[in-house]
Amino acid sequence: MGINVYYNTVDFQCLDNIAHQTNDLYLTRCGIHQCPSTHSWGPKKRPQYHMHIILDGKGYFEINSNIYHLKRGQIFLIPPNTMSRYYSDPCNPWTYAFISFQGNKAENYVQQAGFLHSPYIRDCVADPSEFASLIQKMMQATQLTITNELQRVSLLFALFALL
Repeated sequence: MGINVYYNTVDFQCLDNIAHQTNDLYLTRCGIHQCPSTHSWGPKKRPQYHMHIILDGKGYFEINSNIYHLKRGQIFLIPPNTMSRYYSDPCNPWTYAFISFQGNKAENYVQQAGFLHSPYIRDCVADPSEFASLIQKMMQATQLTITNELQRVSLLFALFALL
């Protein structure tokens, strides 16, 4: 079983390396990042789904040799084992909430949420702050208990319901 790691700084909050007992859909990482203008990630692959909800500002998302300029109110998803890169707009860097997840039914939930084809980008139908609120609650369940795991999974399902 993994050890949860919780980061809490002024510009980066993250619950990472989340252990799980459930298998249909479970959270592996979640957080909120207020990025500096120089922030970038990748190009890399991740073994799980990774979703970003843009809360403020702008940035760029590269996937399948294409670059997309994204802004507040948009969501982008990186499927497992997919090469991607993303970085802040230097003039208006983004703040985003993020989740990483896996599970036997994760692909099904992703498709039902409207992420059917590359580039895996869509608009929020709810205010981005609603997604951020759910992710903040996920980060509050830091202990490795079945109660907290069920709380995190229920919040993950609530997030998918917002999608």
